Amino acid sequence: MTAGAPRRLSRLALVAVAALQLATLPGHWIVTDQGEALLSARRLLDAGTLTLADAGVAAVPEAPWAPVERGAPVRSRLLPGTTLLLAPLLALDRALGLARAREFGVLVHAQGALCLVAALAFASAGLRRSGFADAPAACALAALGLAWPAWMVAHRSGPEPALLALGCAFVAAPAGSAGRWPRALALLAMPWFNPSGSVLAAGLAGGAWLAERGGLAARTRAAGVELAAAGLGQALVMAAWNWGYHGHWLDGGYHLVEGRASFGVVPLHEGLARHAGALLVQAPALALLAALGLRSAPAAAASAALVLCAHLLFFATYEFQEPARRLAPALSALLPLAAAGAAALSPRARAGAVVLALLSGLHHFFAVEGRSLAGPHGLFYPSIAWVEWWIAGGPGLPLLAATLVASLALLAALIARVGRPA
Repeated sequence: MTAGAPRRLSRLALVAVAALQLATLPGHWIVTDQGEALLSARRLLDAGTLTLADAGVAAVPEAPWAPVERGAPVRSRLLPGTTLLLAPLLALDRALGLARAREFGVLVHAQGALCLVAALAFASAGLRRSGFADAPAACALAALGLAWPAWMVAHRSGPEPALLALGCAFVAAPAGSAGRWPRALALLAMPWFNPSGSVLAAGLAGGAWLAERGGLAARTRAAGVELAAAGLGQALVMAAWNWGYHGHWLDGGYHLVEGRASFGVVPLHEGLARHAGALLVQAPALALLAALGLRSAPAAAASAALVLCAHLLFFATYEFQEPARRLAPALSALLPLAAAGAAALSPRARAGAVVLALLSGLHHFFAVEGRSLAGPHGLFYPSIAWVEWWIAGGPGLPLLAATLVASLALLAALIARVGRPA
């Protein structure tokens, strides 16, 4: 493909994934972290504070799991990044009359999907800037957007889809000094969403150091801005949030719920095997393409290996084993490798990779989310806004059918065109 040629397939991949996210838009929050972040966003709009409740309450009705300290406001253990993303969506829900009490709203549940679409948009620009042809780039984008870890965190919202977007923004930034400050801003923001953001920032900054040429001093000078930004972001979180807001340098808000050891609970070999196996099973197309690109992109391979190892070692012994959630932000580092691997494949093989990504994502969506919502006649459904509207007596079924058919038609068109010889 010549410079400046239209990137129709990359755009089609982006639109197809966005349409599938719209078709499976969740109708309510699913895990407690979502509920806590949504309540924090509501408090921010109503009272101008990040606390969950004022001092003196015995419990928070909307978040009964939140620990209450006598004489102190009820503070959220979660870092404030997700709250700041949710607050504008909640304000828009209110303006449109969609701010339902139990679900908090409708548009707030699109936060994860919007972050995934932003991640793919950043990734598309980065692949174009790196000189990848349209078909391999589209294949890599589809493999990332349809991978179950990315789909799951987009469906459940929270910090992980935001970290995936920031990771893609980092990877997609222009090479050299032109992209240094965009990369630095992404690294500064990551620790404000979740402790895994600190791991991701450290891995990406270390990968930038490895990608530079020369000896120790030359590498450090070349990647000094990235290394400083990753360290500064973590230092600011520890000083302003952990200590300034919660009074605990290391744990921050998590000291409220850390009554026992959480790390070191699962044996290291067991946790590593579980997470590595999940990457192969839950993101098979992305993992396969990345493996094929190892030889042709050594700098990207070193960076991806560092990011994945950091996440695997950090979470392998964690008490709560959620491989899809933990690995989702790290998928951004696999993108250049996936594009390099897709470039080495024939058109039919690339189409097969997109089919594999779609079938794997659909399987895991229904297997994991299929029992989220109890419906009529003893049947269970995934948490999809259109399904919940239909069960409540509204015209949700035509909307579900329309969005689902449109998304599958776009994906079918993508598969057909990716598999067409150039």
